[in-house]
Amino acid sequence: MPYRSVLNQEKYKFAQLTTKMKLTGKTFDLEGYDIAIRRAVLDLTARTLKPCAGVDGKLSDKLADQTDTNSFLYKIKSYFEAPALSKDDFDIWHHERCGEVLNVIRYYYTNSDGSLVNYGKAQKIVNITLKSCYCLDGFDQKEEHFEHCHVALDSFTLAWYNRNNCENQIKTNWSNLTECEYKEIVLRIREMQDPVFSSLTPLQKEFLVWPLEIMITTIKSVNDCFGGFIDGDHVDAYFAQYNKTNDLTMANIILGRQTPDTLDDAFIQWLRDVPQKYKKSQSAAEILRRYGCES
Repeated sequence: MPYRSVLNQEKYKFAQLTTKMKLTGKTFDLEGYDIAIRRAVLDLTARTLKPCAGVDGKLSDKLADQTDTNSFLYKIKSYFEAPALSKDDFDIWHHERCGEVLNVIRYYYTNSDGSLVNYGKAQKIVNITLKSCYCLDGFDQKEEHFEHCHVALDSFTLAWYNRNNCENQIKTNWSNLTECEYKEIVLRIREMQDPVFSSLTPLQKEFLVWPLEIMITTIKSVNDCFGGFIDGDHVDAYFAQYNKTNDLTMANIILGRQTPDTLDDAFIQWLRDVPQKYKKSQSAAEILRRYGCES
């Protein structure tokens, strides 16, 4: 499969993210599922939530309760012990888990303004748990269980989604997504004719979307590193015009097919065409000369 070595590299980096909850060397057992769930809860960004009055205990302990065979932990365990589900059956299973997880979240938290926590929080826990399980030892023996998994929606994956669905933009913050909005995104991601990672499953794409989005975001900051010699609005205009090209360029950089200092023709032409009024520092001429883009 294309991108396999890069995918494995990104999986390894993800597995190593937290010091006390590394997934490397863990297997498909209660310990592995426990770590996967607790990592997912860390991604909940509880700073945006308000603890409910009079409630003791931790959300992670409840979801990963090994004494309760009806806990989320045991639902994950059962999922990987049973035969893989079809796409439709997986979506039903996923919806049931999100509903259960959402009820547990709402027992412990409200939004900061006191309103009910939305579906977006629940999908993040379910999806990051499954993403973490994909990093456990022996995942290759469970590959079919991940075939229909969803992308965990957050600011990065929603930005990627919106660029590939210009006519169906989702303006809602990921944590405030409704069930209806979430289902629409899942459907469109599965139908997406993505020129960058077309051969990958949605879950596999997510491992590469993250570095792609970080690089795209970072590239916008390169201008600042050069002393902010080009006006930010002009930089944004370039990205609006060439976002598809940028996606492909960044993907090639991630895959090692193109070095970060290699500039495509569109970018070089854009540099040549930067109006004088947008050149904000004396370093502009030097930067343009460096890339052979003198005005």
